[in-house]
Amino acid sequence: MSNKPIHSGHRHRIRTKYLTSEFQDFNQHEILELLLFYGIPRKDTNETAHKLIDEFGSVSAVMDAPVEKLRKFGLPENAAIFLHMLPQLGEMYLNDKNYNFKKIYTVAELKKKIMISLLKNHQSAVILFLFDTIGTELFSGSVQNSYIDDSDELIGKIVGIAMKYNAVTAVVAHNNQYGVLYPSPVVINMTQKLKSALQAVSIRLTNHYIVSDGNIFSMAESEDFRNIFKRQFSEGVK
Repeated sequence: MSNKPIHSGHRHRIRTKYLTSEFQDFNQHEILELLLFYGIPRKDTNETAHKLIDEFGSVSAVMDAPVEKLRKFGLPENAAIFLHMLPQLGEMYLNDKNYNFKKIYTVAELKKKIMISLLKNHQSAVILFLFDTIGTELFSGSVQNSYIDDSDELIGKIVGIAMKYNAVTAVVAHNNQYGVLYPSPVVINMTQKLKSALQAVSIRLTNHYIVSDGNIFSMAESEDFRNIFKRQFSEGVK
């Protein structure tokens, strides 16, 4: 007869379930049980999780409960504090993710931010992102709330903002409300003119994104347009 405890391997199964489906297929007590793994090592947390859900009604209510009340259910102090701080941690995470302008963005994160910025804008708009040498965001915002054009006014405005923030690199993006992602001759001309104007003040244009119908097109990643963005001077980031 095996001497292994009933819940031997249970923690591994719960963690695997999370890795394959995150919390989509979890019951309330299973979410709490998984969280308690990291506050109560080497002990069955299933029964404790059931008791907490029965008492408070939901995972969020458990997290909102005072530490002292959680400890009455046998939770060690570190586990009770861990559960109690998760809502504040979540709020901090969202604020940092969405509003920390010192954040260094990956390409995927920048694309997501562009999509969010332009999809919530029901009008045509041109937005600009500026970065320093290591990729820290210096500026992001709309520079034109109308259809994109290749006017000297728009290009001059972008260059002026980039110089004001002492930017090293710049990214522009615009939305097309007609479902067209491929750059028009006007967009291509604007991109080439902007690249030259920024280059004249030692700022590198690294990409131009087009958003339409929930999709995004990267000119710098396209074989047809990547040559526009190649570096031709020594300054700036790689």
